[in-house]
Amino acid sequence: KEYLNETIELLKEKIFEGEELSNNFSFKLQESNKEYLSGMRDMNLNNMNDDTMLELSQKQNSLSYMQEYLEKTDKENKIYSSMLASPYFAKISIIPEDTNTNEDYYIGVHSLMKENTFIIIDWRSPISEVFYNFDVGDAYIKTDTNTFNCKLLNKRQFKINNGELDYYFDSSVTINDEILKDALGQNKSGGLKSIVQTIQKEQNEIIRKDEYKTLLVNGVAGSGKTAIALHRVAYLLYKLKGKLTSNEVMFLSPNEAFSNYVSTVLPELSEDDMLKTQFDFILKKGLNKKIQLEKKFEQNERLVLRQANIEEYSYKFSIQFCNKLIKFCKEIENTFVGNDIVINDIIITQNDINIMFYDTFKTLDVFTKICYITDKIVNDNFYFVKNKLRVKIIKQQIFSALYSMFKEKNVFKLYSDFLESNNLKFTLFNGKIKNEDAAAIFLIKATLFGFPDYSHIKHLLIDEVQDYSAIQLYIISKIFKCPKTLLGDIQQSIISDSVNMNFNNIEKILGEDVLRLNLTKSYRPTRQIAELYNSVNKSNSKEVVLRDGDEPEFILFSENVVEQLQERLNKLKSKYKSVAIITKTNKQAINLFNQLDNSEIQLISNSFQTIKSDCVVMSAFNSKGMEFDAVICFDVSLDNFKTECDNKLLFIMISRALHKVEIMYSALPKCFSDLNVK
Repeated sequence: KEYLNETIELLKEKIFEGEELSNNFSFKLQESNKEYLSGMRDMNLNNMNDDTMLELSQKQNSLSYMQEYLEKTDKENKIYSSMLASPYFAKISIIPEDTNTNEDYYIGVHSLMKENTFIIIDWRSPISEVFYNFDVGDAYIKTDTNTFNCKLLNKRQFKINNGELDYYFDSSVTINDEILKDALGQNKSGGLKSIVQTIQKEQNEIIRKDEYKTLLVNGVAGSGKTAIALHRVAYLLYKLKGKLTSNEVMFLSPNEAFSNYVSTVLPELSEDDMLKTQFDFILKKGLNKKIQLEKKFEQNERLVLRQANIEEYSYKFSIQFCNKLIKFCKEIENTFVGNDIVINDIIITQNDINIMFYDTFKTLDVFTKICYITDKIVNDNFYFVKNKLRVKIIKQQIFSALYSMFKEKNVFKLYSDFLESNNLKFTLFNGKIKNEDAAAIFLIKATLFGFPDYSHIKHLLIDEVQDYSAIQLYIISKIFKCPKTLLGDIQQSIISDSVNMNFNNIEKILGEDVLRLNLTKSYRPTRQIAELYNSVNKSNSKEVVLRDGDEPEFILFSENVVEQLQERLNKLKSKYKSVAIITKTNKQAINLFNQLDNSEIQLISNSFQTIKSDCVVMSAFNSKGMEFDAVICFDVSLDNFKTECDNKLLFIMISRALHKVEIMYSALPKCFSDLNVK
């Protein structure tokens, strides 16, 4: 406790010094800005010599440096302030090899130094790995260049709240069960939280894997795969400091609600949040903003409501369809037939154009090839033109002429022809291009006119990767030329056969080596919830960190179902922080929300919403990846859950719950036939 008090006092000193420094720097920056602007007003910008330009540049650099320093100081202050409530969560005692010196290290979310001594070490440091990976006994510390053997004497875990020590455990194993169960048993609200205090050995191994490898993590529901991925991002930002920033990491999220749900984790770990987008946004931007495209959640609704041909959808999802489309795209390239280009009596012959297209630049993609040919023609034939506007016009003429030499460039016509060659037809659904077709059209267009540029992204994170078709994954591989962390759960896919095939061939689809990792232990549910969702998908392969809780309740519909649901909801809200009513379809969620007292309830019904309430109504698909204290699975009835696909949706619905599940029904579906429901 003495060490804790000393640490908190040191943090307060750091905060006080930081605030003084920030205030002084802020004042200096304001004064310097005034001086700079005053000097600018007095300058004759049209008559500046080299010395004046140099002086101006130096002042600008000085202001930029001061601004950066101020931002850095403010960020450090925020970190130190956040550490006051719980400065550290563990301590390890080690003896390095060939010494008799006992060394103690306190581990926290962020490091803290006094003079040249670490008072707290960062959880991401090499020494901290001893805490996560080893039991008491022989251990080692691995850096980029060396491995140091040591003896781990003791591990102590602390529970600190509001700067006060609640309790601690000395433990010989990696993470004490009491600490873990306490964390799992807490009510939660406000999105996903950091798990830095309870990271398990198998999770830590994924977090610290080689930063330059692409990982495919197949994890069961509740295994913490999303949290692990976010902690991996925090680890990479720590390890590659100066080489990687948050603005160079992108998260492909299932929807906006999920983006919001995970947005607090990196800031909790003292890092800026990463960039986020959705694959639908990439499609929309790459095709045409005016074109009506079916969104991912709308596609899922079409499948769930059996308004789609599942066999056709599965085929378009598959690697076989992807390979055929890639081959077709290569054939489009071969329809290029050069013609003479005549500009200002200068002739570029058909033969020269064909040689450049099929020989000189044969290794390049179509768009880059056309750009290179255009530049070469201009450089070889119009080098004497000095007017920049005239050069630009000539380039546009050549560029357009080259594209006219393709047999067909209408991407919709090309895709329609491709489908016909596979005995399929290009059709719309509700006046929109189907999501699976949009990806294929995007690939054809990108083949002809180039892929969007995301070269500034150095690491890509994708969640719910089982919901991405082979074509979508191939597009991602063409756009993002960087290491990736892919997260998924085959059991949560509606079309398992195609997903299994895609997972098995992920290296071929992405065109890169992939390190496959499995997470088979679920930390989210109680034993009772796990038994319930295992009965739905008839799977007992998941290892569950057992903690007991309330039995699931099966509630038969009364005459006034909405009133009955409102009563159940109010009862759960009085006990738990976060409650979700989950329906099979989005349409059902909307209808139900409109009948409830929705003053404290939020409807999550599309890809663009953020979660602002601790009580939500949403579909099974939109709930993927999230967790809630209590879940009401609504209308789990025989006429609503008939197929294997329906059972998978029910599995998703139940597995969102941390502590409590209620099943509301009119007549139980067959998947519960083995249960003794009263």
